[in-house]
Amino acid sequence: MPDNAHPHVLSYLSLSVSHPLHLEVARLSAVQINRAHYHGGFLEVIGGVSQELKDFSEALFDKHGRLKYDLINHEYLKGSGVWGREMDNGLLLYIESVMVEASFRNAGLASWMLNKLIQSEHVALSGFMICLPAPIIEPTNEVNFTAQVELVVNFFRKNGYRRIGRTSFFAYTPNTTHPSHNLTASEDPDRRQIESQDLHSVPTQARAARYVVHSIIVASSTQSVSLMDVVSRPYERDPTSVRQRDSSGLSPLHLAALAHSLGAVNALLSLPPEAGVYDDLSSRDNADCDTPLETCEREMRNLRGCRESSKQAWYGYPDDALRVILALRRAAGEEIEESDEEYIKKRKWGCTCGQCIVGWLSLRMKYRLHATAKGLYNIMGIRTPTFINHHSLAPGLYHCCPTLEFIPSHIRPSLYKSFYQAYRLVFIAASRVLEKHGEFCLPTTRAVLETMLLGEVQNYANHWSRGRGEFFFKKGGKVEYALDCVMHAAIDQSPLGNGEFDRLRERDEEWNALPRCVNDLEFEMVRQQIGLDPSQKWGPYVLGEDAES
Repeated sequence: MPDNAHPHVLSYLSLSVSHPLHLEVARLSAVQINRAHYHGGFLEVIGGVSQELKDFSEALFDKHGRLKYDLINHEYLKGSGVWGREMDNGLLLYIESVMVEASFRNAGLASWMLNKLIQSEHVALSGFMICLPAPIIEPTNEVNFTAQVELVVNFFRKNGYRRIGRTSFFAYTPNTTHPSHNLTASEDPDRRQIESQDLHSVPTQARAARYVVHSIIVASSTQSVSLMDVVSRPYERDPTSVRQRDSSGLSPLHLAALAHSLGAVNALLSLPPEAGVYDDLSSRDNADCDTPLETCEREMRNLRGCRESSKQAWYGYPDDALRVILALRRAAGEEIEESDEEYIKKRKWGCTCGQCIVGWLSLRMKYRLHATAKGLYNIMGIRTPTFINHHSLAPGLYHCCPTLEFIPSHIRPSLYKSFYQAYRLVFIAASRVLEKHGEFCLPTTRAVLETMLLGEVQNYANHWSRGRGEFFFKKGGKVEYALDCVMHAAIDQSPLGNGEFDRLRERDEEWNALPRCVNDLEFEMVRQQIGLDPSQKWGPYVLGEDAES
């Protein structure tokens, strides 16, 4: 049954087993999730349905519905490592519950329902079934709860489900060539759990006395203090204090990394070698199983996610955090030839390939936008609507070309043939900019405008003239309308949409030779960087809707 609010995204499924005398004796409930066309709103859509689905989506996926970075790349949190980028695509089937009446258990009914679901039309070969093994009935105590969870986990493992990273969630795919089918139940890793003490009821002074160095680091974020001095004093009194774990298992070095405090990191690393602080560089004895470096990186991503989920502009990772990462990497023995400033510039916007133009335009994004802009220019040439001399385009003909949906309603009365041809020039200008090298390839509104008006496109568009370009802007046209259209079309054909662009290039040598980067699908960041204000209303516009509304 489709969801009322999101019928094309969510559907609710149920499977039951009936007995002639006892009626329904078993039931399986699941939610089918179609991740197509989220455009960055996966967590908001799924999280708004129920707390259970919110916990599920936030534990495993990012805003695009792609498997979290840590579950693939984190040395420890990836677990067995059998689940990877293949989980970014395809339908998801989240199993909410599997219930069997007590007198009918151990007869194979639960396994029969799972297999029946796998064989149904609701589970494609490229899809994934996901579950959170937990008792249906609340156990009487913690010992019973742990025992019952283990029983449920064993049941799903028996049916081919394997843990996703080190999370509490398990997945199954009907694709028998998938690596998870070669992983035995005994090889499937356990979830890492570290007991943490509840210190909320402990007075602040008592916490400060218990964790002296931690308290100093926290206080240093709001006070101007010399950390070299204040860290060395507690070390002199008690050498173990600089490696003490807090209630979450964080050492002072972990906490300093979490706080992005370069002063605290340097102060701790400057202590005598016998202090043992350098040993904490590789320590994972904490609730998140992170090294200090990973703690810092995780906090950076969390802060970014918070801004993006609240629809706020993101201005890149803080320089202080990147300097902390640099210090930790050097302390761990990495040879980094770049200067501090070069290192920060390359990674300010999250680049992981080291080749993004000024840190934010990945080579795959550049290729994608160039091909999209050029393709739209050609489509506009083929689908030129029929214009009547001295008359604007009739509203009934707007559908002739999809790029017209990105012209606001208040400008459409100016949609004469001359306006349309000038609008088309903006697309080839954007394409021309993206063909350039280095920083000159950034398709900002200014760069595209200059390329269009200064005649750089005349070798590509025989209908170019400076007067035609100026006419477009005089009648209310903006470079932003074309760039908005290019970005929208690129998203639609990317793995965040229908995936058509990538499928057509599966055997394209030039495309496949380009390095992969986390910025390859960061469309919202690129939109902001090229001049599309995230606080403004953009297309496609329905008739009567304006950019300013």
